[in-house]
Amino acid sequence: MKRCLSLLLLLPGMLCAANSLQFPGVVKPSIDFELTATQGGIITFDTEEGAILQKGAPVAHVEPTAQRLELQMGEASVRESTTSYEQAVEQMEADQNLLAKGSIAAKAAQKSLKSAYSAKARLDRESASFALKKRNLEETMFPAPVGAILVEKLVKDYSTVKKGEKIARLMDGDLVEVEIFPSYTHYTSLKVGQKVSVTQEGKTQVGKVVYVAPNVDTTTQTFRAKIEVNNLSNAEVVDGFERFHFVPGSVVQVCL
Repeated sequence: MKRCLSLLLLLPGMLCAANSLQFPGVVKPSIDFELTATQGGIITFDTEEGAILQKGAPVAHVEPTAQRLELQMGEASVRESTTSYEQAVEQMEADQNLLAKGSIAAKAAQKSLKSAYSAKARLDRESASFALKKRNLEETMFPAPVGAILVEKLVKDYSTVKKGEKIARLMDGDLVEVEIFPSYTHYTSLKVGQKVSVTQEGKTQVGKVVYVAPNVDTTTQTFRAKIEVNNLSNAEVVDGFERFHFVPGSVVQVCL
């Protein structure tokens, strides 16, 4: 059998070449995972279902007003502590010079030294607190942990979410699987590693057979097979968003 290897072999309105075997298949994500909220609050999504997301791209966020205020207050505290520390160090150094000249008593020099250590400890505490507040603000943004497709929003825009709540379902953007159930009469036509064509709405992508069931289902007289497809290169831009044609749950035609 000749394989339907390219869109150039397809006639308008046809899914596969006339002399090809073709089987309907259902697209499934190769890796499907859920994104959880790292902070609670009122959520807003930054993209739409079906959009391609690079690693680190924002999926959604919660209103960060409280976290921004805390960060501003923390920043002010760090500035104040830095100034106090610098002044304490300056005084300590001056007293140490006077002590070396015998102009002041050791007790006075020791006092300024303790003040400098105390100011440094305060600066360290405020700096650590500021870093925590900064992280809290960053966690109001919920980015994609890997390159992925936003398959489904699990909560509504402007709803209130809790920390740890599942907010979206994503799938690996690079690869999808197509599941087919051919008749037993075609069992010898499919081999693991075989290249096939996957077609949907006039667009074709080459895929690879990654699984063929070892047995035929005696009830349906069919067998299960899975094709892996590089979905990333099959994207287009719709309304300003990149979208895949091969989305989970959609039906495609597999051509041999």
